[in-house]
Amino acid sequence: MEENKKWHFRTEELCVGYGQQQVLAQVNLQVEAGEILTLIGPNGAGKTTLLKTMIGQLPALEGVVYVNQRAYEDFSAKEKAKETAVVLTTPIRTEYMTVEEVVAMGRYPYTGRFGVLGSRDKKIIEEVMEQTHILQWKWHNYQNLSDGQKQRVLLARALCQEPKLLILDEPTSYLDLGYKVAFLSLLQKLARQKEMAVIVSMHELDLALRIADQIACVYQGKIQSFGLAEEVCEAELMEQCYGLPKDSYIQNYGTAELNKPEGEPSIFVFGGAGTATPFYRQLQRTQQAFRTGILWEEDLDYPVAKALAEEVISLPAFSPLTEEALQKVREVLAVSREIYCTLPLERYGIHAKKIGILLEEVERKKKIIKVYQF
Repeated sequence: MEENKKWHFRTEELCVGYGQQQVLAQVNLQVEAGEILTLIGPNGAGKTTLLKTMIGQLPALEGVVYVNQRAYEDFSAKEKAKETAVVLTTPIRTEYMTVEEVVAMGRYPYTGRFGVLGSRDKKIIEEVMEQTHILQWKWHNYQNLSDGQKQRVLLARALCQEPKLLILDEPTSYLDLGYKVAFLSLLQKLARQKEMAVIVSMHELDLALRIADQIACVYQGKIQSFGLAEEVCEAELMEQCYGLPKDSYIQNYGTAELNKPEGEPSIFVFGGAGTATPFYRQLQRTQQAFRTGILWEEDLDYPVAKALAEEVISLPAFSPLTEEALQKVREVLAVSREIYCTLPLERYGIHAKKIGILLEEVERKKKIIKVYQF
């Protein structure tokens, strides 16, 4: 196999743990310059232990960590600081330091014995603060910043090291949605622009799917799956890994629905084209069991319906509406006490017309139909 000439960081048969207690075994991962590798997995699976072993904070029980073809343990402390930068969850103690002073700490691997910043160091500090949008806090006390602002400052400090590899441990855990999106967008942009490899552990699967070039699922003492995000985060593994109810994980979005309502369903919902999803969730919140249909399997409502409905009358993607499906709906309607329609039938062609005929049959039988639309 042709040797990979692009800068890369990899582990070979790495076993990690504390003392003689093994946490993860036979870890074989690789990330290249410009790529983002995301570690996912439940709490306690060993993600942080793996990251700390990768950067040498913990000794490996077995195996080797390589930067290109050189063992990472052979690097001097200064060489490591120039190759890799780390942002861990442990808060840093700054006493009284300005934002600029905290960011400047990232330049110390490049300063002399006395830690004096040169003109190039100061230029890099200024540029990095501008890139991470924290220049306006330059003279602020670091300890007075919000969690989201502190994360940006710590990212800037790490970038000041001009690393080839950036490692972050759950950097978005305490951030609000706006800060999460802004932080990860910035991280993605910098990884590409600076040709920097990134390894980040995350709990938010939906965001991991968006940012990661590759994902490694850490679970039950090993890497259960490693590869493209779309391949790793398949529903069965995620439900097993996180202890989710069957069919609750929606793979395309990286999200999970809550438990479906219990009991005998007495409600039927005509939905489709994404119009029923908010109503499905309202029924779940009020714990009202329901059936729904007729949904095609590519329909926007289908994943949520599958997760929350007691029964989904469905058809394969792009197949024609069948008399069998219509008959099944008639049978269900006969035992339903309440019937809802979220689909604006006038906008959806011949299939909707056939469903409209069903609704007319229901009305003739003096069943109550409620139109529920946002």
